[in-house]
Amino acid sequence: MKKHSDQEIYRSFEESERFFQSTMAGHRRHALLFEPYGITPTEYRVLTFLLGHPDGVEPSVAADSLRVLRQSMTKLVDTLEQRGLVLREAHPTDRRRVNLRLQPKGVELARELSEIHMDYFNRVLARFTEEELETFRTLHWRMDAAYDEELNAILRKNK
Repeated sequence: MKKHSDQEIYRSFEESERFFQSTMAGHRRHALLFEPYGITPTEYRVLTFLLGHPDGVEPSVAADSLRVLRQSMTKLVDTLEQRGLVLREAHPTDRRRVNLRLQPKGVELARELSEIHMDYFNRVLARFTEEELETFRTLHWRMDAAYDEELNAILRKNK
C-alpha cells in the first residue's frame, strides 16, 4: 500500500467529504420534508418498500433491498409496529419466519408521503434536461458500483 503525504490525505478527505456532505444534505432535506408526519427518511423508505409488497416480505429481504443493517431493520419495524403502521405476521410456509406487511394506516401514510415526495422530486428533476439526468444516473451508478467493488476487494483481502 502506497504511503501518502498529509496534503494528499487531506485532499482525499476533502473530496470524499463533499460526497458525504451531499448525501447527508439529501438526508436532512428528506428529514425536514417528513418531519411534520413524525417519520424519518428511513422509516419512509421502509413504508414505501412495503407498499410495493402487498403480500408481505421478510424483514431480511427488506433490509437487504434497502441497504439497512438487519438489526436496524428490527428496530425500525418495532417502531413502525408500535405506531400501528406495520404488522408482523406468520410466514405462509415456515412458522419460524415472519413477514412484514403494511397496516391500512401504514398504506395511507405511505401513499400520502409518496405523493409529497414525488412532487418534490419531480420539481427538482424538472430543472435538468433528460440528457443531463441520464449522464448523472450513469455516473452515479458507476461510482456506486466502484465503491462496492473496492470495498469488497478490501474485505476479501482482510479475511
